[in-house]
Amino acid sequence: ILRDWLLKVQNLYHYVEWRPKEEPRFDEDGPKDWTDLRYEHVMKLRQGALESAREMWADYLMFVDCDNLLTDQDVLWKLMKENKTIIAPMLESRGAYSNFWCGMTSQGYYRRTPAYLPMRKQVRKGCFAVPMVHSTFLIDLRKQASRQLAFHPPHPEYSWAFDDIIVFAFSAQMADVQMFVCNRETYGYLPVPLRSHNTLQDEADSFLHSLLEVNGKLSAPNVPRKKLDKMGFDEVFMINLERRTDRRERMLQALYEQKIAFYASIANNTVQSVISLAYFLSFPFTKCTLLLWIVYSADIRTIDVFFSEMFRKCCQIV
Repeated sequence: ILRDWLLKVQNLYHYVEWRPKEEPRFDEDGPKDWTDLRYEHVMKLRQGALESAREMWADYLMFVDCDNLLTDQDVLWKLMKENKTIIAPMLESRGAYSNFWCGMTSQGYYRRTPAYLPMRKQVRKGCFAVPMVHSTFLIDLRKQASRQLAFHPPHPEYSWAFDDIIVFAFSAQMADVQMFVCNRETYGYLPVPLRSHNTLQDEADSFLHSLLEVNGKLSAPNVPRKKLDKMGFDEVFMINLERRTDRRERMLQALYEQKIAFYASIANNTVQSVISLAYFLSFPFTKCTLLLWIVYSADIRTIDVFFSEMFRKCCQIV
């Protein structure tokens, strides 16, 4: 998918470097096991990108992890306008997790602070100085201080955990470069990190949640269309008010991402939607009736149905 995408868009970029690696490392117990060698590999890749950007006299360098979804098309320009050496757009997730820290211990580990949640929930909005940003961030290479930044090798005085984001945060401290995170708007989404024992399927399920959080269609070039099914039910119905076109589009996208085949019904008002539900419930589809009860009982409480990545598994259990 990445190769096909590059062939189509590489002419939009001044320079493209492609280094695919599909084979696991000998010291990994699984696809989510992050060993020192794996961390070092990532640090070297980032350092290579940093050095290449400097050699070509680039003004800015933006790092974006491949599982981060940027939904604000103007995010780059907005970050550049802040005029910071290192700045990150705050990314949303299904929990309190995000791509910044508000506190760090003397050993370089994460520290909880009262300031985090108000920023994470956007109770306090703005651009804030923080000890750590990661996953997606912008470096202003025009700044003199940026010349001291490095991902690899670690700073000579570094003695903390061998972790790429902590190594870079320490480098920024030694270069006297303050990191910033901006949360004025919703810029995108990222998945919650998994444990070393998790599988690629676990990662796919987690990433699906990020896709469902995005309110709108994402461009996915050359991705085969999903094969839809009814999850073992006789029929699946979606009832949507005609005037709520935006919510309808969200539901259609959510059902497609979950690979759920369905029959769509449009109602003019809430009363008609209830009548439609009663009509569908009169069908001799026992399995269908059960599914409709599950979905519609949630709909009554929340107006909109928001699917989790576990929706299919929950239906299979029922």
